[in-house]
Amino acid sequence: MATQQPILSRKEKRRIAIFTNSTLHHTQLLKKTILFLILFCCSSLQIHSQAATDATFTIENGTGLFFVALADSNCTQIEVAIGTKANLTDVFSHTFELDQSPSGTLTFTRAGLRVHLGLGALSEQLVYNSKVRLKNQAGNWSDWYEFISN
Repeated sequence: MATQQPILSRKEKRRIAIFTNSTLHHTQLLKKTILFLILFCCSSLQIHSQAATDATFTIENGTGLFFVALADSNCTQIEVAIGTKANLTDVFSHTFELDQSPSGTLTFTRAGLRVHLGLGALSEQLVYNSKVRLKNQAGNWSDWYEFISN
């Protein structure tokens, strides 16, 4: 005796087809969403440039000298701000282009990831609030590296 297989009506076949297509569409949409989130998270990790790993400021014979240790070679600009109080730039403020000679009395010297900046003639103060930040090749600035010196 042969077993009979149930016969599906056109309406039932259509419902199954719609359900299958809908499920495939939702699965593909979910995959695309997950891929987008993964790529977004990975790309947002490098929004900021790497901050300087060390910096010092001194005045020798009336000339300001600023040292910056770069985290990597992905740097295009170095911004230096020095003030007598926090958030002031009343002593010095300038943005240096990496590996370019600045004009006037300013100087730029680099050896690997070590940068020495000559800031020209500066007046002696009791305390200096200094900060430096770096711009990467993507155009993003790092957080400020800040310190106080005297």
